[in-house]
Amino acid sequence: MAPWTLVAVGVAWLVAARWTVFPAMGELVDWLADQFALAFTTPSFDPPEARRLGVVSAVVGTGIALVGFGLALLWRRTLAVVLFACGAVNSLVVGLSLHALVTPDEPERPAWEDRPRVCQEHSGGDNRCPGG
Repeated sequence: MAPWTLVAVGVAWLVAARWTVFPAMGELVDWLADQFALAFTTPSFDPPEARRLGVVSAVVGTGIALVGFGLALLWRRTLAVVLFACGAVNSLVVGLSLHALVTPDEPERPAWEDRPRVCQEHSGGDNRCPGG
């Protein structure tokens, strides 16, 4: 039963990779083409879709590969352990790097927002801070 279960998990990972990891890799190529103005691809890069594909690739591809990795460890199938470990690492690296590349950076806050708020005395009759 062990080999057929590992084969089924392997096929499930390949099907999941076909629908998640491989399109994410395609989005990475489109992102590179967009960044470096490469001529061999048409610019079809879509950042929200790339972010979604990155997360789905990392979760689905890595999850299925880790199930296979655990089963292969349990049944002491060395080749299957190596293959599922490589599949999990591939899915995780592709998904997280795609998500990190296309997620916009936080806008910088102005320097005046970092200063502590203090009471300043202005011209007028009293020298008390408002509210206190």
